[in-house]
Amino acid sequence: PNQVYRAILELLIRQPTPKEMMEFAPSPEVQGRVSLLLEKNRQGVLSHAENDELDEYQRINHLVTMMKARAIPYLSA
Repeated sequence: PNQVYRAILELLIRQPTPKEMMEFAPSPEVQGRVSLLLEKNRQGVLSHAENDELDEYQRINHLVTMMKARAIPYLSA
């Protein structure tokens, strides 16, 4: 999760356009890790540490969703 937070901070420091904000996505490596954690969760084999990690990714997802929602009104037609 720390690398995703760093990516979000780097994005914000660059003062992105609304379009750039909407295009933000985690790296393929992070997406793969989240997919693995979700699959382990479905199978019921998630460790306590992995569960905490998945919870953190869910918080990050909520943050990014809120950032994108706030950018929508500023998108030009």
